[in-house]
Parts: sequence; C-alpha cells; structure tokens
Amino acid sequence: MAQQKTKKKVLVVDDEPDVAELCRQALESEDIEVVTAFDGLSAESEIRSLKPDLVVLDVMMPMYDGFELCRKLKANPETEDIQVVLFTAAPEDFIVERILETGADDYILKPIDALGMEAKIRDMLGLS
Repeated sequence: MAQQKTKKKVLVVDDEPDVAELCRQALESEDIEVVTAFDGLSAESEIRSLKPDLVVLDVMMPMYDGFELCRKLKANPETEDIQVVLFTAAPEDFIVERILETGADDYILKPIDALGMEAKIRDMLGLS
C-alpha cells in the first residue's frame, strides 16, 4: 500500500486578486495546497483554520499590513514556526531591512517572477 503524501499548505495574502491568483496557479501542485486571502484580517482566520506551513504576505494591504501580520505570527507561540515570505514592490534597502526585522523568513520582489517564486517556496518547504 502506497503511503499517502501529505500536502504542504501555503496561504497567499494579497489585496490584488490578480496577484493572489497568479501565485496560486504558480504554486498549486500535487504536493502543495494553496489558499488565498485578500486582507490581513481574513488572513488571520485562514491561518487559524488552515494551519499553513508557509504564508506569503503582501507588505501593503488594508486592515493589517504584511509587516504587522508577520510580527503577530512570529510573536505567537502557536504560529511562530510558520514560515513567512513578504512581497514588496519596493526594493529599497530600508524596506528589506524592515521586512527582516519583522521576523520574516524571506521576501520576494514584485513584479513577481512566477518560476523564481515557485522555486523559492518549494525550497523553503523542502520540496525542491
């Protein structure tokens, strides 16, 4: 009897539905389940119910921005082990420093390179 492979769960949070959909299409596969959310508030409830292995957060969003949500996740013992990747359209050093100060595990620059993002996420999930 073949052993059932457990899918890794990824939550993509971006207030631009086109970006969230691009990420879902790039990442979804037989070993990755992707769920999307469009703001920090709905992302929090998805995180509680989904218990994702990795969260991809846009920096600029309504409700909570990606910085605030990442800090909350990393400060909570129940979610501190979830890997977090932040999206940013701003490559400036101070933005990258701020991303890393929030406790994020990595970041991805926009516009998104779908293949590069997929490779980075798969590597972070141990699926490369």
